[in-house]
Amino acid sequence: MNLFPGSYPTPKGTVQFLGSITDTPEPTQVPPTVTPIVATDVIVETAKIIDAPVQQVEKMLGNSIETFSWGIGEVEEIPDGGEARTYQVGKYKVWVNYDKEV
Repeated sequence: MNLFPGSYPTPKGTVQFLGSITDTPEPTQVPPTVTPIVATDVIVETAKIIDAPVQQVEKMLGNSIETFSWGIGEVEEIPDGGEARTYQVGKYKVWVNYDKEV
């Protein structure tokens, strides 16, 4: 095979004609696309979350998707220990810290 300018490689094998460029394929029916709708217009009333027990918060936000237990002095936000829980609210995540009385 010679690849210098102006030269072309010699084809090996046979070439099959598949049709001309002007041939138009038959149109294919495509079903309509359905996009799921996620409720993102949820209003979280933070004043009702402050000092509320876990059960009450989960009635507003749903079940937590993550729970972390913290011991005394492990995190500044909960100095006496407790839990941090993550909630999925629409496309947003909400983190709530609970003291030891969880």
